[in-house]
Amino acid sequence: MKSYFLGIDNGGTVSKAAIFDETGMQIAQASSSVRMLTPKAGHTERDMDELWHVTASVIRNAVGKSGIQAERIKGVACTGHGKGLYLWGKDGKPCGNGIISTDTRAWEYPVKWAMDGTADKVFAKTFQSILWTMNPSAWSRSNGYSK
Repeated sequence: MKSYFLGIDNGGTVSKAAIFDETGMQIAQASSSVRMLTPKAGHTERDMDELWHVTASVIRNAVGKSGIQAERIKGVACTGHGKGLYLWGKDGKPCGNGIISTDTRAWEYPVKWAMDGTADKVFAKTFQSILWTMNPSAWSRSNGYSK
């Protein structure tokens, strides 16, 4: 009996689910747009309950289109739009809207961390740059910051 795999992608504007067979052939896919909330300049958010419902819907639709039984899905992989902040409470509910990576409300923190050495300490342990708020490494260079 063949095994299948589910891929879930919550991108910047669309949530997508796709079913693949063991050879990597896409069997079915479904997608739906997700509203972007911009309550103020520089704020880019998502309603986390809406995101959950849209994601569940595209999964159901992809499985339905595939014609396979969900029990035959042997693995699930998830990916997303990039960095963001999605806080979930101990009560099992979102703490508020999710903040996506295009949000710029905290732009001053990466600049501060680059200057006070925090960014270097994080990079030494993770090999990941924390300089991110709407691509601040490019922003920093364009505004004269350099190491």
